[in-house]
Amino acid sequence: MMGAEILFRYSTNEALGSKLDLIIPEHLRTAHSTGFGAAITNGTTRLRGRPTLTRATHKSGCKLCVEMTFALIKTPDETALGSAAVARDVRERIGRERAARPVSAIEARHS
Repeated sequence: MMGAEILFRYSTNEALGSKLDLIIPEHLRTAHSTGFGAAITNGTTRLRGRPTLTRATHKSGCKLCVEMTFALIKTPDETALGSAAVARDVRERIGRERAARPVSAIEARHS
């Protein structure tokens, strides 16, 4: 079972070969497309393999908090052909971190 099935509920047939737009929220797609184009052109990603915390969209439309890691797929002569991405569900970790944060005066007034 692929991560797309577990985390995002897309079947293997729906996910395999699809663009990452499948899980990218609409408001982030332009920025992602620009970054992807730059990575392919430059042969390197801005994050250089470091994970980044971002939002993703579940098949149902709900938003998920995920940590993404990207790698370029290159030819032997280092020409970038495309990319691979790994997503990790970090909702529990984010929830624990938020629960451990001290409540600010502004947050206290709104709770």
